[in-house]
Amino acid sequence: MVLRRATLRKAKEADLELMLAWAQVPQYWQYLPSSRKGERLVWENHYSWWKSREDRVDWIIIYDDKQTRPRAVGVVHVANLDTVHPEVGLYIADEDIWGRGIGRGALELVLDKSKKVYDRLWAVIHPDNKRSIRLFTGLGFKEIGSAREGQCLYECTFGRPESTVPVRQVRGRPSYSPSPI
Repeated sequence: MVLRRATLRKAKEADLELMLAWAQVPQYWQYLPSSRKGERLVWENHYSWWKSREDRVDWIIIYDDKQTRPRAVGVVHVANLDTVHPEVGLYIADEDIWGRGIGRGALELVLDKSKKVYDRLWAVIHPDNKRSIRLFTGLGFKEIGSAREGQCLYECTFGRPESTVPVRQVRGRPSYSPSPI
C-alpha cells in the first residue's frame, strides 16, 4: 500500500526487535496498559505475543522523505479480526515526522480496506493521548464508552446510518452486542 511519502508492508518476525524497541519509547509507552501496571516489556513476552496473534494484522509504516533511505517509523494494526468489532491502532515512533500526515495516511488506507469487510471499527485510546484522539475523531471515530484499563472506546461506522449498539464489559474488555433490530 502506498501513501504520502510512505508505504505499508505486513510486519514480519524480523521486525519484532524494532517493534519491541518502539513500544518502549516513553511517549508511546506511557499510554500502554503495561506501563501503568509497572510491567517491563521483555523479549519472551513480546515473542509469545507475536506467535499468538492469529486474529490480528500489523503493517510496518515505511517513510521515504526522498532525502535519506526509506525507514520504518511505526505500526498500524487491526486486531480482533474474528469479531464484528475489530480494533484498529497506530503509533509513529519517530517523533521527527509527527504532524506530517504519515499516521493519518496510514490509518486512512487501513480504514478504506476495512470498510469493505466490516461495518464498524473500534479504537481503544488512553484519555490523555490527545494526539491520537484528534487523529481518530478527525477520521470519523466517536467516543462511545469506556474500554479496558481506564481507556476510552471510540467507534467508526464508516458514515453508515448508525443503529443503537449496546456496549457491555465482558472479562474487563468491551463487548459488542448486536442491535435487536
